[in-house]
Amino acid sequence: MPTTSDQLSLSGRRWESPRIKTSFGVDGAPFGAALLDELLKVRDLCTEQERQGFLLPSLSGLDEPSMFADMDAAVERACRAISHQEKVVVFGDYDVDGVSSCALMVEVLGQCGLKAQPYIPDRQTEGYGLNATAVRSLADAGTNLLITTDCGIGAHDEIALAASLGVDTIVVDHHLPSDELPGAVACLDPHRVDCRFDFKELCATGLAFFFVCALRRALRDKGHFATTVEPDLRRQLDLVALATVADMMPLHGQNRILVAAGLRQIMARPRPGLLALAAVAGVDHREIVASHLAFKLGPRVNARGRLGHAAEAVELMLTSSRARSRELAELLGRCNDERREVEQAALEEATEIVNRDGLGELAAIVVQNSAWHPGVLGLVATKLSRSFARPAVVIGADRKGSARSLPGLDIHAALSSCRHLFEHFGGHHAAAGLTMVTKGDAVAQLKQELGVAVCEQLGPPPYYRVVTPDAELSLDTLGLVVLDELDKLQPCGIGNPTPLWLSTGVEIVDKRVVGDDHLKLRVGATKMDAIAFGWAEHRREIKGRVDMIYRLSRNSWRGRVSLQLEVEDIRLSPT
Repeated sequence: MPTTSDQLSLSGRRWESPRIKTSFGVDGAPFGAALLDELLKVRDLCTEQERQGFLLPSLSGLDEPSMFADMDAAVERACRAISHQEKVVVFGDYDVDGVSSCALMVEVLGQCGLKAQPYIPDRQTEGYGLNATAVRSLADAGTNLLITTDCGIGAHDEIALAASLGVDTIVVDHHLPSDELPGAVACLDPHRVDCRFDFKELCATGLAFFFVCALRRALRDKGHFATTVEPDLRRQLDLVALATVADMMPLHGQNRILVAAGLRQIMARPRPGLLALAAVAGVDHREIVASHLAFKLGPRVNARGRLGHAAEAVELMLTSSRARSRELAELLGRCNDERREVEQAALEEATEIVNRDGLGELAAIVVQNSAWHPGVLGLVATKLSRSFARPAVVIGADRKGSARSLPGLDIHAALSSCRHLFEHFGGHHAAAGLTMVTKGDAVAQLKQELGVAVCEQLGPPPYYRVVTPDAELSLDTLGLVVLDELDKLQPCGIGNPTPLWLSTGVEIVDKRVVGDDHLKLRVGATKMDAIAFGWAEHRREIKGRVDMIYRLSRNSWRGRVSLQLEVEDIRLSPT
């Protein structure tokens, strides 16, 4: 089986041998339950209890919220605010997780009888997280309690300022804290060293969900719901699912339970905002899966915060008006179209710089252009990293930058060694945000020092992207019944990827370009349909017989459902 080779694919990647050594459908090997069984094994799900918990995720499997450090203090302070009808502001971030966690907190507090106000900073004028100007303004407006979501764990000075102005703060954040926590009333963060909650990979909206679960319980114990309706928190799981997937959190453990339940909520009783957003994105909410959240809904929510103000995105999540939902969803759709144009222009300019200066040969890519919009820097960094198989830092207006990593590289640790070059810096192992200092040629220093730090982790370049199929399949024996088994793995995404399959010596029967740059193929003796997104540039190379790595999906056309291959990668067959 010719699967391990130094030969690069047409996309420049190296292929590793399949994780599963059995070949399915080859020489009569079985499909069905045996295939699912092997997939569970490579996910380290070996006992029957583990497998049932994975295949049948239930809300009863959620862990106890009281295991979070400071949860009791956070709940008690929120209960007091509700009891005394204090003025509460929920301060979120401008991405999907910040918008969703802010909306969830405002919605549940409202259902508990307290009208809280959402606040999303302007990316252009305020930047990320708490800022002194906003804190002073909120204090002057009589705010008693500030709840930060998806930000705040590094806002030591701003939280101290709030305290000096008589404003208490509860932090609900999932970013990595420093050794010293800010002086808030409570800091909810799964990454605290003293946090006893075992699952550390929640997004802020997931963390906010556990907070409101604990809050509801406390209010119930106090008799708060004797005269009012107790909120059904399952209604908020749609926001948790959207944020968890869009923020690229791993879909295992607690996240798998939350996302599975959230998808069921969207399919059964979608809030007007998500229903309208799905319609604008061309998604049938009754058939929604995690990939729709990642690639259809999430980008439209993010787009508003990237190029405008994300307050409308929060309003979309909170409004009960179908007419207003449609209006806001269409606005986010237009923002997403504009975002694509701005991103593409910046990507082309950045790629030209990399090629012109030979940066793709270095251990790390660092590019700068003060004209690049801060809202697309992370997207450009992601695409540079994928194209050149290097970690990438993209710096735009106001010296602000975004960094994206490679598999196996902790970009936060690498950038920490360059901390003296940043005015502000934060993130995690896969991504980070930063603001460069003004002194000297800090960008040139960053190119040199980050390259050294990357080599310390990965060794010297070149680096290659790697793709690893799950198993080898024979195309001629595939049918829709295989997908019925594979559907049990849903929801799939980061940490629980949709299985990748390898078939070798695949005959290319027909090919044609569809859309702008996609390739439609017919392959094998059964002339099965395959779609290769973004592969039109390789149309002349793909001929005869090739080796192919792909996902399996259903294709519906005029009421007929057929099996389709979604191509991940192609290389020329050795024969």
